[in-house]
Amino acid sequence: MLNIYRSRESLDKESFIYGKIKESHKETLVIVPDQYTLVAEQQAMSRMNTDVLLDVEISAISKFGSNVLEETGRSPQTYIDEYGRYMLLYKILSEHKDKLEVFGGVIQKQGFLESINDFISKAKQANLDLQTVIDSMDGDTEEVDELTKRKLSDIKLIFDEYENSIKDKYTDAEDLLRLYTAGIDMADSLKRKTVWIYGFDSFTNRNLEMLAAIIRQAEEVNIFFTYDEHCKDEEIFEITGNMSDRLIELCKESNVEFRIHNLSKDSPHAELCKRAPGIKAIEKSLFSPFNEQDLDAQGVRIVRANNIYSEAESAASFVLDLLEKEKLRYRDIVVICNETKRAEVLKRVFQEYGIGIFTDKKRAIASSPIAVFVVSLIEAVSGSMRTLDVFRVIKTGFIGVDEEDVDFIENYAIKYKVRGNQWFSPFTKGAFEYGDEGLARLNEIREQIAGVFDGFKKLYKSSKTNKEFIESYVDFLINEAEIGARIDELVKNLISHSMQGKADETTQTWPMLISAFEQIIELMGNERFSGKTFADILTAGLLQMEVGVVPPVSDEILLGTMQRTRCGDVKAMLIFGANEGILPLEANENRLFSDGELKNITCATDIQNSSEDVRHMEETLAIYRNFSKPESYLWISYSMADGDGAEIRRSEIVERLLTMFPKIKEEEDVVSSGRLVSILGGKTNTVRHFTEALKDFKYEGNIDKRWSFVSEWLKQNEAELYNRIEEGLEFENVQNKLPAEIVERLYSERKDAGLDGFVAVDPSYSLSPSRIEKFSKCPFSHFVSYGLRPEERREFVVSAREIGDLYHETIMHVTKHLSDGDCWTTIGNGELRELVNAHIEAVSHKYREGIFENSNREKYWLERAKSACFEVCKQLVEQARVGKIEKSYYEERFGRRGQFPPIEIKTDAGKVFIEGKIDRVDLLPGERVKIIDYKTGRESFDKAEARTGYRLQLMLYLAAAQGKDRKPAGVFYFLISDPKIDVSGQSPSGITDMISRELKGEFKLKGILVDEPDVIKNIAGEFEESSEVIALSKKKDGEFKKTGTLLSEAEFEELQVEVKAVTEKLCEDLVGGNIDIRPKKSGDEVPCTYCEYRGICRFDLAFDGCSYDVVK
Repeated sequence: MLNIYRSRESLDKESFIYGKIKESHKETLVIVPDQYTLVAEQQAMSRMNTDVLLDVEISAISKFGSNVLEETGRSPQTYIDEYGRYMLLYKILSEHKDKLEVFGGVIQKQGFLESINDFISKAKQANLDLQTVIDSMDGDTEEVDELTKRKLSDIKLIFDEYENSIKDKYTDAEDLLRLYTAGIDMADSLKRKTVWIYGFDSFTNRNLEMLAAIIRQAEEVNIFFTYDEHCKDEEIFEITGNMSDRLIELCKESNVEFRIHNLSKDSPHAELCKRAPGIKAIEKSLFSPFNEQDLDAQGVRIVRANNIYSEAESAASFVLDLLEKEKLRYRDIVVICNETKRAEVLKRVFQEYGIGIFTDKKRAIASSPIAVFVVSLIEAVSGSMRTLDVFRVIKTGFIGVDEEDVDFIENYAIKYKVRGNQWFSPFTKGAFEYGDEGLARLNEIREQIAGVFDGFKKLYKSSKTNKEFIESYVDFLINEAEIGARIDELVKNLISHSMQGKADETTQTWPMLISAFEQIIELMGNERFSGKTFADILTAGLLQMEVGVVPPVSDEILLGTMQRTRCGDVKAMLIFGANEGILPLEANENRLFSDGELKNITCATDIQNSSEDVRHMEETLAIYRNFSKPESYLWISYSMADGDGAEIRRSEIVERLLTMFPKIKEEEDVVSSGRLVSILGGKTNTVRHFTEALKDFKYEGNIDKRWSFVSEWLKQNEAELYNRIEEGLEFENVQNKLPAEIVERLYSERKDAGLDGFVAVDPSYSLSPSRIEKFSKCPFSHFVSYGLRPEERREFVVSAREIGDLYHETIMHVTKHLSDGDCWTTIGNGELRELVNAHIEAVSHKYREGIFENSNREKYWLERAKSACFEVCKQLVEQARVGKIEKSYYEERFGRRGQFPPIEIKTDAGKVFIEGKIDRVDLLPGERVKIIDYKTGRESFDKAEARTGYRLQLMLYLAAAQGKDRKPAGVFYFLISDPKIDVSGQSPSGITDMISRELKGEFKLKGILVDEPDVIKNIAGEFEESSEVIALSKKKDGEFKKTGTLLSEAEFEELQVEVKAVTEKLCEDLVGGNIDIRPKKSGDEVPCTYCEYRGICRFDLAFDGCSYDVVK
């Protein structure tokens, strides 16, 4: 006997169901959805007015089926759960990807494996024969295109491989339903039971087969659907109406008696739900035409928010009102939010307001420390101990290395590219940087890490099959890695930090990992073990594994989605995020088939649950059910902008409500409305808004007087916090000068004065030109670099910096060799190439402990550097042959112990010696001095930058080398580069000449020189049109073109005077303790772009006191 009961949400179905059960005095089984069992038990006890359910069993389908198998002794074959299927499907996809015509290239794409699994699950539940589908489509070329058929062929291949893998050996979730169905016919206990089924909107074919068996076996079966016939909004009940019709067909086919009961308020045991007038109207008219005017909107509120953050605060404020004014409990309130990102924002804001909230969703375990440790250990060893994999293992905390030691050894490992077997041998690189003590500490940490990996490597290499590996690995994890103790320690730590939810997730992760291992043993235990393949398959399963968490306390607000969440009696419901695309929720983009393809497949196979139309019907019915659910309050909000500030539209549901209730007024969000009381809740959010109010007062002079109460309370109860707020409001990103004693200790030349530390003797300061230039560009950056001296994590890898150093050192050695041997004019190209190569080999062998010999990649860069350096040196030789040089100095020091004297500057803090090293000094006839600085960047000399101190080095080098007796000739950058020359369109005979011209142009000296004939001749030589050495060319009349390269003697001297003055000021400021956060800006160039410390200074043009010092 089947009774189908149907009613709208206006009737209290729980009161009807449990009233009937109580009246019958029969043993009753109640079947509800999985996520609804706890609520259903609460509803049963409440409606039946009892604390104990004696003859009433509340069960989910899976639990009921398991009980049937246990009763009938029909033990299934080895069961593969959904996670086992994911792992098996991943294996099948990996092995057959080359055979897949459409999906072969996307098997690694996020969401694809889940889509395949879902399709196969639905196909099996619908008893779908894919070959029949394909055959039925062959003649229907107008409706079904070739791509759809190829997709189905791919899926059939995967499906067949899957079925062949489990046939006669394993049972999956869908096949288990068949076992349940067969067992029900033999379950004698069911014959004396009345069965009630509710909470479902639809059933799959296999579920329907199971229901048919229940109907045949049970004394009486009662199914309750949300449904109303012949009503104005009957389209929303289409899905439940279809299910009613299917059940009726089943009864007719089986000659089972059935009755349809369309309930009303006058039906026995039927009660109308207590609802506010506005919610009653929504239940009746939300999806139907309505004629009534002036519908009472009591209980309904609609909030329009500027953004999702203000929307979340408005929700929190409304909840506080319900708690404080209406005396509701947390458990009386449910929040529905269909978008994960918004839900996270809502949770954070509720926490700020001190509101307890529980999310009704399962948690993925793939990112838990236990899962990361177990998988990464395999990946590290199978991947030759890559640095990233090794530290993923270490950072789980399961090896026992403390955080400080992890940071210490990670810096070393990245710097020196530690990988592979290097972890199992003592570290030797970095002796100069770390010292004996530092290396000893590093090797102690390394041994601790290597001990774990070494033990694992032995079992890894000895394992022949997956089963052998798993058994050995689990033993290793338990006995050697002591994972049990590590997990206990982690759980205690989480609980101590008030993270009970995370602790619950952690305790469930290890059993789920063991379950995954057991599934692999069953499915592929005897297959040959491959570490990478095993890790990939295990990861595929773990990415889908989720743990369910119950609320840590009984009184919490429930946060869920429109379709998943099944709640009992609630007094208030908040619909958060009522925007287009979210309410109703748009379809998932990770789909195998388009809507049109799905419709064609559905028509051919009756696989209804694969259709987007069905999903839409379920969503619409869920909206109707939830909007009709609350007893007293329905609060709906939407935002006008998303998290990125882009405009978004409100939902069509909101439009419908505003039409229904013309007198209802959309409320502003609590932040925009300025309602002070509404935004005062928890301590965190109150302090935040209080700070914002004080900031507005500071800039605009207006403040609500009521904030004075908050101010007084903070002063009395949170004095330290109040003081921090005041300090923050007064904050300007301006740094005070360093005290003289700090400057002296940081920057001055000092000597060891015993145990008391360093004491300056006759305070003096040694500064290099590059350091003064750095200070000029940004005093604060200089302070961090030379005062705080943070350690740079410099990787043991060849980058632009290393290549630049190699170029520079090689060129310096080669040019010095040429000068010492006086062979600038005699050396040939062959001899020069050999000389360059020899010096590169010598320099690279010593440079950074042989970094250029570290791998094939580095060796490639070394060979390329040989070619580039030869071209550079060749151009230097040709330039030297053009001009006249009496003597050259290379990498010559200037300073108190140098070839040239220091530049001395007197300051109030003591004497400053500008000292350093000059790449090249050329002494020309007539006591003239030419400076060349080799640069691997794209430097250019600019007089305005020199006058302001933005670019000082060349002029300071000149001042040092010139001394008192010599005169300036010029200052230049020689740009070291590996130029690329486009020779397309050139004839073979002209290519050589073109390359030669282009190279000369690339390597011309960039700078300025004194406009004197002898100087020009001694530097640029004789030329008719343009110089091959410097950027200088002549007009037709023989005069030089004005390019800014030539300065008269007086102009050059004036520039030197200006540079001296700005240098003196910079030195005075530097040793005077100036650490201003005030970077210079030259054109579009600012030092912040490549500054390593931009995350420290907090320079922001929005702050008072933050602005650029503009050079030009």
